[in-house]
Amino acid sequence: MIKKILFATDLGVYTTLSLLHVEHLAKQFNAQVDVVHAVPPINDFAAAVVKSHCSDLVKQELLGASRIAGVMNSIREQMFEMLAQDPFEDSGLLTHIGEISVLAGQPAAVILHEAERVHADLIVIGSHSTDALD
Repeated sequence: MIKKILFATDLGVYTTLSLLHVEHLAKQFNAQVDVVHAVPPINDFAAAVVKSHCSDLVKQELLGASRIAGVMNSIREQMFEMLAQDPFEDSGLLTHIGEISVLAGQPAAVILHEAERVHADLIVIGSHSTDALD
């Protein structure tokens, strides 16, 4: 029996479609849904460019922990807003939502760690999307 679903999202253009599927599963099994979004670390090349070509203020803003925390809080708010909009506002999906987590790290590792931590019976991952559709 599925009692806990972990929905991993990149918050891309296909997230709403994936959430419709998660909503159907949650209702079918009366399962709780935890949502996770992984924020990948800045890659080594980008960090080197920032360190060698940017001012100390820019370095602090781009590489500092407080900036990352602000970005993660903004992403969490975006996730709440998405769940409160059509087509989910009257669907009952919010009653199935447990935790909404935005965590820093490599996406695969973050998803697997969260699945183990919350004792997920099922992981739902949508197709990786891009910011723009061609």
